[in-house]
Amino acid sequence: MSAPAIRAEGLEVRADGRAILGPLDLCVEEGEHLLLVGPSGSGKTTLLRAIAGLAVPSAGRIELYGDAASAPGRLIVPPRSRGVGYLFQDGALWPHMSARRTLAFALRCGGTDRRQVKRRVSELLDWVDLGGFEKRMPGTLSGGEAQRLALARALASNPRLLLLDEPLGPLDAEMRGALLERLGALQRELDLTAVHVTHDPAEASALATRTLRLAGGHIVEENPA
Repeated sequence: MSAPAIRAEGLEVRADGRAILGPLDLCVEEGEHLLLVGPSGSGKTTLLRAIAGLAVPSAGRIELYGDAASAPGRLIVPPRSRGVGYLFQDGALWPHMSARRTLAFALRCGGTDRRQVKRRVSELLDWVDLGGFEKRMPGTLSGGEAQRLALARALASNPRLLLLDEPLGPLDAEMRGALLERLGALQRELDLTAVHVTHDPAEASALATRTLRLAGGHIVEENPA
């Protein structure tokens, strides 16, 4: 049997001398779409950051696909080498870069051969239904288009694991539905595992395989889809 996509044991993250996450244990199987819900400050984003290697555990360990990734006080595998794509709530696009330059930069940082960059940029834009948007600047995109470009950037490294930090928050209902539909299709097509932070589990219930509720940095409830 293959190793889970994510395994965390005794995971704790501290800041200013206090625990902001954990200790907690977590196991996410390959292909799951796990929802994390809970009030602000419950540790949802901190958990994503720890999985991505953007937060260092104070205690415990994280394994990704059976390989040790984080240990107390150190990162065993740096963020860029974890095979993780991260989609932020506000997209965090670079305002001075066109869609083409945004994706080309992400691809080059990920080690894509320069001869393949142009083809991959077009492929990524097609994946998120933004074909022909190569020259568009972030300021000229609608909220839904900007989030789809941010999703394309998150997919540029061919991740096995996609982390979603309230990506639907700034969108209206129609845009939310379109992005959810695209996310679901891409997860199936690319065989992705996803961990998805949301304040409203109903908005992503069609994608979810399981929902965990966090409070005070701990998992307090688990519900199957």
